[in-house]
Amino acid sequence: LTAYHSLALEAWDLVRKEFIDQNALNQRLDSPELNKLFGASKNQVVTWDEIPRLIRGRKIETRDECYGLIDTMVSSLPDKYTRFYRPSQLTELIQVIDPNGEDEEEGDVGLSLQRGFVASLFISDDDGLPCSRIRFSPSLWIRRVRPNGPADAAGLKRGDVIVTEESSLSCEGTREEMEEELRGAPGSKLSLKVIPSPPSSSCSPDCSLGSSLLSIALQRHQPPSSVIELTRSKMPSEEAAWGMRMACSIKQDGIVRNKDVGYLRVFDFNTKTMAELEEAVTRLHREGGIDLYMLDLRGNMGGLLRSGISLCESVLPNGEVIVHFYGTHGHQQTISSCSESLLIPSNVPIMILVDEGTASSSELVAAALRDSGRAILVGTTTFGKGTIQAIVRLSDRSGVQLTIAKFDSPKHCGIAGSGLIPDIFVEHLNEEEEAVQQAWNILCRSRYACRI
Repeated sequence: LTAYHSLALEAWDLVRKEFIDQNALNQRLDSPELNKLFGASKNQVVTWDEIPRLIRGRKIETRDECYGLIDTMVSSLPDKYTRFYRPSQLTELIQVIDPNGEDEEEGDVGLSLQRGFVASLFISDDDGLPCSRIRFSPSLWIRRVRPNGPADAAGLKRGDVIVTEESSLSCEGTREEMEEELRGAPGSKLSLKVIPSPPSSSCSPDCSLGSSLLSIALQRHQPPSSVIELTRSKMPSEEAAWGMRMACSIKQDGIVRNKDVGYLRVFDFNTKTMAELEEAVTRLHREGGIDLYMLDLRGNMGGLLRSGISLCESVLPNGEVIVHFYGTHGHQQTISSCSESLLIPSNVPIMILVDEGTASSSELVAAALRDSGRAILVGTTTFGKGTIQAIVRLSDRSGVQLTIAKFDSPKHCGIAGSGLIPDIFVEHLNEEEEAVQQAWNILCRSRYACRI
């Protein structure tokens, strides 16, 4: 056996010991790619425990062959979050999770994307009669433009549409894989065909992607598209959280009272999140009292579990349950707050903004704060991930992201597959400053108004 056989068996053993769904490993792996790799027929049963024998009986002569085998093997599992990373891919992933770690010389254009479609209105000749039709094409939606980057300098903005058929990007793969195409060597070029978003659209890109893109097609005068060439450049690590103060008002007992709202936006849970959040809250407190905090977790797909738990501990008193974990081989654990002091005083209410892009650690935070009575959720139903992944390096610096546990809310409400249903359902929430006023107005008209 070669070192490549040993590496493949090392990956196999890791999954056998730590994968959350051990029962699935004892059943047939329904993977045509795995069968083809090992030369098994469609009718043969390939279980996880048979794979070592098949690995030992196969020639593996190159690193690429070994990586391809491990990737196929891991991809055969009934879990879309378990995946294999080559060394370069794993380094990029760790840089996202830990922006304070080693920083390689890589360029970026400063965009965050979402998959969608673009609709085009055209007139066709149907049996001699003019007939209007709508054609749908795959596209990418710009979720966020980082300040002072190449995309920002080119005038791109949130809500603009990238037509992938005529750009050097694709709609295939995960969001992380799509955004990986945006990165490259500093000075390299990226060509994008862009359709500007409707300036007066009432739809939020996060919540009504189809409707807003369709409105582009149905405008009387459709906005012209343009090809923009961006030059990748070295960019500082992106902020994970920030905050601002906004003045709002509410009529109580016939009197209009002014209230100060602290808006906190958390984009990601990484090693910088809590430091940046603490800095934002401290600054807001220094500027004066806050009557309500609005924690915006929309589009936050999670990140470091420890970072999410730290946020909960900054809000929940000592002993308050944060989350219940259920791991491999029946292992269970309940995490409670060990806070000695609170970042946000217990008498200041919290509203959390959520949407279908709120996942993983973000759902953990939202569930913990709601179940404890500290917060209400406003927006749309969350993603429904509810599982925890660990990134484990293999001996050659490649690695496996492995699902090792699932979690429930403090009140034992399952999240995986179902998500969190908000207390106040709002389908079209705007961005940042507009969202604060919009959510505030909705709160004042709801049964939760008494909390403020």
